[in-house]
Amino acid sequence: LVEDSPTQGKQIQHVLETAGYSTRLAGNGREALDILKDYAPGLIISDIKMPLMDGFTLCSAVKADEALRHIPFVLLTSFTGPQDVLESLAAGADGFVSKGMNKADMLESVEHFLMPRAAGRVPERRQVDFAYQGLTYHIPADTAHILNFLVSTYHMAVRHNYELERVRSELDQANQALERKYRELAASEARFQG
Repeated sequence: LVEDSPTQGKQIQHVLETAGYSTRLAGNGREALDILKDYAPGLIISDIKMPLMDGFTLCSAVKADEALRHIPFVLLTSFTGPQDVLESLAAGADGFVSKGMNKADMLESVEHFLMPRAAGRVPERRQVDFAYQGLTYHIPADTAHILNFLVSTYHMAVRHNYELERVRSELDQANQALERKYRELAASEARFQG
């Protein structure tokens, strides 16, 4: 687990270890590469924006290393736009895990990304060039990888939209309560003045 926020890192580590996973926590990409010299995990979960070395650079380094490239690499983020998705694919990432995920969804995602390795399936990837907004992304991928990645991106977007709808509903309820209080206050003031 690579996360520069000690609080978020410890929270995610607690969720994983409570479920029986053994974890190592690194505060940035450089620290993670040092750990990976002596330790080969079953999965790497990394934040994208970190000091010293970001998640894209770390992922590229892991996927360029013959001894590490088979390890599923998942980026930890709150939400991403199309360019982040393409940069993630170009770096060789296997998918996303949302920072706002509940415990059950987090564990389901971890199990999902561990499945291909447990089954011994690590297909050979070929480079696909993709142009978007004037930039060309060189994406090392196979069809299953791209589909898997897109599904994880879709699940993250659905969770994000669900959270937005929940917040919007709470705001609507709060606004309705404020409007009722305002009408009650206005009626009380009118009676007092009358």
